[in-house]
Amino acid sequence: MNSNPLAEATGSLEKHPDFPGLAESLFSLIHYRSSVQKKCAQLGEMECRLLNLLADELEAVRMNELAERLGVSESRITRLVERMVKKGLVTKHRSTRDRRSWEVGISRQGIDANVNVSAVSSEVQAELMARLPEAEHDLIYRNVKTYIETFHQVLENKDAELESSKDPLT
Repeated sequence: MNSNPLAEATGSLEKHPDFPGLAESLFSLIHYRSSVQKKCAQLGEMECRLLNLLADELEAVRMNELAERLGVSESRITRLVERMVKKGLVTKHRSTRDRRSWEVGISRQGIDANVNVSAVSSEVQAELMARLPEAEHDLIYRNVKTYIETFHQVLENKDAELESSKDPLT
């Protein structure tokens, strides 16, 4: 049996015409939640991502590795780190293993800022769960998890498709 995912999806959209609007609302809520957390710590998105990454590390991380793990250029990570050093959120020093490299670690102030953002996130999540019917928590979890996993797969496929269709002369 040949199944056409696009046709099946179109059929589902006909049954639930408000789904694209609901999905867009979900994205807007996530963005808003993220902005509230960042405002609480007075940080930008990349600053929060960098602090989260460094908070999970036992040792300082080389700048080129940070750029790779965050998916940004080395020049962008350099500018980001310099701003964060000035704010006292991270420390930067020459690598003891390779004097040509720089390593970045999270400072005490950075740990505090990251904990603050995490605390706000936990508060928001707890309040959200408290307002949802407890009997539906498992169902909501499974459906949201499936939606997110599928969304990531679709984006990865679309990204690969767009990469492969690039004209090498442009």
